[in-house]
Amino acid sequence: MCSISCLLDLDPKISEQLMLVFKSVSSNNKEEWSQALTSCRPLVIADILEYLDEDKPLKLDINKASLDELEVHLDVSHTIAKEIFKTRAKEGYLDIDILTNIKGVGRKTLEQAKIVFIIDE
Repeated sequence: MCSISCLLDLDPKISEQLMLVFKSVSSNNKEEWSQALTSCRPLVIADILEYLDEDKPLKLDINKASLDELEVHLDVSHTIAKEIFKTRAKEGYLDIDILTNIKGVGRKTLEQAKIVFIIDE
């Protein structure tokens, strides 16, 4: 069985969500930390259960990915992720051809998209 640290290493989505929760805590105030931990507990448990589900797809759907997921999984700047997100909203979907025409998306990003996401060629 994999430990929590192993899950965080293997699943960047869990790590990203925890990071966002803990970024909101800006002090050493125990009450703020308690609230942050309480708010992320259901999230972590749900994600761990989802991670352990053998029937889940191995790739994320690029047409359902959040702005943060695009940024993290494509390893692009927030600005480029936002352009990808806006283009998807405008077109109604993303495929390789559409992604190729977005300013700032190059060969490396396209290859990463094919690895990480379900995306039509």
